[in-house]
Amino acid sequence: MAGTYTAPEWLSAEARDLLARMLTVDPAQRITLEGVLQHPWVRSTLRWEPPNNYFAVQGDASGE
Repeated sequence: MAGTYTAPEWLSAEARDLLARMLTVDPAQRITLEGVLQHPWVRSTLRWEPPNNYFAVQGDASGE
């Protein structure tokens, strides 16, 4: 609740920066989702594309 934490030393500087911005206590100062998506650490990682239809049935609908 106080926003105090210790980031592991093995994290990169960019990852530490993103965590600090996400864990900012004041919501007005906290990074937005758009800001997270534009952050260099996120942009440098593998891309994830959400499915077109979250309700699509995967696999055989017969249950077999």
